[in-house]
Amino acid sequence: MSVARHPRVCEVCTTTFYVRTYRLIQNPRFCSAKCMGLAKRQPQEMRDCALCGTPFEVRKRKQERENRIYCSLTCHWRAVGKERVQRTLDGFWDRLERCEHDGELPCPYCCWLWTGATAATGYGKLTHNGKDGRAHRRAWEIWNERTMSPELDAAHYCHRRLCCNPMHLHAATPKENMADSVRDGRSLFGSRGGNSKLVEADIPEIFRLRAMGWTQIKIAAHFQVHWTTIRNALIGKTFSHVKIDPSFTVPKGHGNKLHPDSPEVQAVYALFQQHFTTREIAPLVGLSQATVSRYIHIAQRQPSALPAFTVTMSQAVPQPQIDRLRLYQRDKGICHICKRKVSINKFTLDHLIPRIHGGPDTIVFSNLIHSRLGDFGLSRSRCS
Repeated sequence: MSVARHPRVCEVCTTTFYVRTYRLIQNPRFCSAKCMGLAKRQPQEMRDCALCGTPFEVRKRKQERENRIYCSLTCHWRAVGKERVQRTLDGFWDRLERCEHDGELPCPYCCWLWTGATAATGYGKLTHNGKDGRAHRRAWEIWNERTMSPELDAAHYCHRRLCCNPMHLHAATPKENMADSVRDGRSLFGSRGGNSKLVEADIPEIFRLRAMGWTQIKIAAHFQVHWTTIRNALIGKTFSHVKIDPSFTVPKGHGNKLHPDSPEVQAVYALFQQHFTTREIAPLVGLSQATVSRYIHIAQRQPSALPAFTVTMSQAVPQPQIDRLRLYQRDKGICHICKRKVSINKFTLDHLIPRIHGGPDTIVFSNLIHSRLGDFGLSRSRCS
């Protein structure tokens, strides 16, 4: 017995399909579930993204079709972030304690104090673009409608950290900002520092004692401080704001500030004028070569302060300077004491007759040796 089937035409694909008698009550209109889904789907709609303007297709449920205005979640959260930032900027000036006589322009006399959160440093704190920033810096950027460079600071004319008045702010480098604090006497210098053991009245006395010939250690024991504290005061690293009598100081780079009329400086410079080198002067006066060089520089900067001073000693005859490269090539880079190879960057000269005894400073009376002990593990008895 055959089952009766009734023909129907699909409303979507217009394909003829057959249904049984008991399904006629349901009034079937589609040949498959796929055609039924396509019929229930709402027509596509093209919209432009409210943030980036990119066209996108809306083809989902009715609720989303009505509310969706962005092409992606990225644009959605970017728009939300901009709205939050704008709300923050719109309410920025309301978070300041402004004066009553403020008009269209900010009052140049009164400070506008920040009433919001503050950082541990005492400055107002404001979250912008997901990052914590300074409130006074943000006030300068909003008022000037541009972003301040990260290398610059928002400096205060009024020196009040909570002040956000644009008339009291200016862009400055960290060095300029610190110079303003020093100029206005707000930085901790001299005896204002919490760890300072000296006061401004002690500094002229320290320079006076040093000019009399006292050593730094002796002066430190007199003031009951460490000798580095005395050194820092003498070289101007600390208490540089204290004015000192020029007769107690000589301008130079680093080290102790000695007077050019001191006997030590006079004796060293007199030997130097007699064409002695710093290496030859050092053992004669019992000082290091660095100290001898420093005494010579002191005397050369103020030669008029030195009186006539001579030293009774056999004067060495000045000779032309030895060509070191020629000497190295002549000896083939071999030390004449240990007979080992010497680096071209680590050798010195050995005079056959010491110059202090009148020996000539020529290549004929010079030999090549190691510049210091320790090369190849040599001992002092073998090579020096």
